[in-house]
Parts: sequence; structure tokens; C-alpha cells
Amino acid sequence: MTRDEILRHLERLLEVVPNSLSGNERLSGIPAWDSIAVLAFVTTTEEIWGILLDAEQVSGCQTVNDLLTLVRV
Repeated sequence: MTRDEILRHLERLLEVVPNSLSGNERLSGIPAWDSIAVLAFVTTTEEIWGILLDAEQVSGCQTVNDLLTLVRV
């Protein structure tokens, strides 16, 4: 998995314009980022890449880059 793969996955999950996320975006500025999106990100990250994330850690992320750090890309 690459950084771009995670970004594209997040774009689909949040239903934002393709290739619009770079990593510096604040999650609070993305309308679809809510508790359901947190759970969806945790679940799909495990299903697709086998990476176990803690929902509390994910919900504590402030930026897209913070999410990328959690999955270590």
C-alpha cells in the first residue's frame, strides 16, 4: 500500500473530488468526516490492508497526514 492508495481510498470513503486530498487537509474541514467515517476508515483499512487501527486514535487525528501516520505510509 502506498500513500496515494490510502489518499484515494479516503477520497472515495468521504466522497470528495478524486485526487483532491494531499495530506495537509484538516479533517474538521471535510464535511463527511464524522464518527461513521471514522468507523468506516478503521473497518476498511483492516479489510483491505490488514492494518488494525484503534477508532479512538483515528478520531483523535486532526489532519489527513495524521491518518497516514497511523497506517505508517
